[in-house]
Amino acid sequence: MFYGSGPDDPASIARITAPVYGFYGGNDARVNATIPRTTELMKAAGKTYAATIYEGAGHGFMRAGEAPDASEANRKARDAAWKRWTELIRGHATRERRGDAPSAVLGQPISAASDSASALLYCSLKRF
Repeated sequence: MFYGSGPDDPASIARITAPVYGFYGGNDARVNATIPRTTELMKAAGKTYAATIYEGAGHGFMRAGEAPDASEANRKARDAAWKRWTELIRGHATRERRGDAPSAVLGQPISAASDSASALLYCSLKRF
């Protein structure tokens, strides 16, 4: 999840079928205020949720960080987040090949009821 708020109710959390990795700008107070609740709900549901906050970066740092006039904080956050994201995808793809990745994500169609994190992970993995 790139700088967006997660579900805030247990029923929505229960529908999540993939690990969720958060990428957040440190200067995004509105979104970051939702992280503790998401952490609590995901933990209670036994789901994987790993949030990383990139200090000094703002909301939309992935897009803003690639602009020619990007702030140093947004550029640095974008580079670090891109590295983390590709490592997560490659690690998941390796586990899929070994047969120990969440099967609810790979090899199955994404339905309208699927969570967006699963869809994003699924689509990203299809590129590797």
